[in-house]
Amino acid sequence: MKRTNLVGAAVALAASATVMAGELYNNGPLITYPGAGFEGANVSSISPGQSLYGGNFNQPSFHRADEFMVSGGGWNITSMNFFGYQTNGGIPSTITGLYVQIWLDTDNDGLDADDVVVWGDMETNIMTSTDWSGIYRTNGTDFLASNRAIMNITADGLDITLGNGTYWVEFASTGSAASGPWVPPVSLPDTYVPGNSLLYTVSTGEWTTAIDSGTGEGYELPFVFNGSIVPAPGAVALLGLAGLAGARRRRG
Repeated sequence: MKRTNLVGAAVALAASATVMAGELYNNGPLITYPGAGFEGANVSSISPGQSLYGGNFNQPSFHRADEFMVSGGGWNITSMNFFGYQTNGGIPSTITGLYVQIWLDTDNDGLDADDVVVWGDMETNIMTSTDWSGIYRTNGTDFLASNRAIMNITADGLDITLGNGTYWVEFASTGSAASGPWVPPVSLPDTYVPGNSLLYTVSTGEWTTAIDSGTGEGYELPFVFNGSIVPAPGAVALLGLAGLAGARRRRG
């Protein structure tokens, strides 16, 4: 093999080894009891002491936000998945819109006036698809309830590059049924999951901590980002040098 081909192979190896496609970030589970629901569906049940089925995120009146951190060089987000339901909306999905923007937390002290929007807006519907997640939201005892079918709400075909840092994703939804849409909290079996998600009330222009009235505590919201990890420049350089060193050893 010629040296020029070895160099090309080393560069290709460096790129493939340091950029991993797939699920980048998952803010938490929804399913508490797999297969225990109506007609064998999965259940996302209210935890002990909790009163919240879901929080209103009906655009344009209410927005939700939750925190996430980017490390390891950066991310390239190609799709997002959120979750919501409309009580008695039934199946198929009645969700009609998804609105998202991402804030950079410039001072790492929560979402406030000092932070800046680095992607998106709350006026453009970016939903590309929606379907039933296979999950029903229920109370803690009646796992066969089927009036709160949780839907996947997906935005695909994105190209969002984020560097290392602390961020907040703000999101809201619309639907054709009368109720909500509502976003269920992150849920675990028989365990309350505390968190720091936020509620923005458009009429007041204020962010407040989202609180479950049963526990008196905050909670987390589920969302998933898919895409690739963008490696730090030094990592690519080191892998490239390692490939070249191997090529020289083979030539000798």
